[in-house]
Amino acid sequence: MSALTLDPQVYPDGAEPVIRALCAREIGARPTWIPLGDLPPHASAPRIDGTRARQFLNGSLCLPCSTGLTNDDLEMVAAAVRDELDRARNAR
Repeated sequence: MSALTLDPQVYPDGAEPVIRALCAREIGARPTWIPLGDLPPHASAPRIDGTRARQFLNGSLCLPCSTGLTNDDLEMVAAAVRDELDRARNAR
């Protein structure tokens, strides 16, 4: 699994705009995992605050991963990630 965590000072809108832009480029980026305490089966379970887990969720994204990715695929994904991170950073 390859995941990126974005600096909230540089990317105050979090990972969602980057995920949307990568998906529009047909790159299967996705959010990281939802904290267990936020899932319906655990709604009544005892929990701690969870602020850090939600910050991680909002500011992180998973990138495509597969043993089937070629070097060309990886280079294309890396270039697209750089482009979209630059675009998101400069959109501020």
